[in-house]
Amino acid sequence: MCPILNVAYDWVPPFKLHHLYISDCKVGPGFWIMLQSQTELVDVILSNTFISDSIPKEWLSKISSQVKYLDLSYNNFSGRLPLELKFPNLQYINLGHNQLDGPLPLWPTTAFSLDLQSNLFSGPIPSNLDQLMPKLQFLEVSENHLNGTIPLSICNMKDMWVLSLRHNQLFGEFPQQWSLWSGISIIDVSHNNLSGNISSSMGMPSSLETFK
Repeated sequence: MCPILNVAYDWVPPFKLHHLYISDCKVGPGFWIMLQSQTELVDVILSNTFISDSIPKEWLSKISSQVKYLDLSYNNFSGRLPLELKFPNLQYINLGHNQLDGPLPLWPTTAFSLDLQSNLFSGPIPSNLDQLMPKLQFLEVSENHLNGTIPLSICNMKDMWVLSLRHNQLFGEFPQQWSLWSGISIIDVSHNNLSGNISSSMGMPSSLETFK
């Protein structure tokens, strides 16, 4: 049985957390309200905690300057995320398996991993993704409502290791410059509306293990 963590609505904690790790534990609404008073967080894991709410812009803004690890996956967060924030120290982002909508929240950051799968995000993949997140190695945005084409600039992200875009509404051709990915291991673009041929003239990445 899943444990339950309840906190009084009016509790004002006499501390400022830097690290929070809670997973597979049901937290009460008072805990989520309390957490928003914690503005010095560096590592946040709040996964599968049965939260049904929005993610406040004010809280994200306050932790954005120092947070490195942000995992709010497998909850029931909804609504749109702010697009204008910057996360200079963020390395890992996992907001997957929620009910978040609107455009992809691709914040300027040096993060190596971005997981936004199984949400309600829509619109195109930004053409300047390579400038917003130049260090990205793991991109997982499957099972959303993304449309448009796969931007050519995605091939400029030479550290890319895993690219998963499956179950969206993307169309057009797959970028022909994919040989620039010297370390790519997995590409999954299945269940989209892509067309055209994969050109062999640019060469297939020797590191590629799975392509579907």
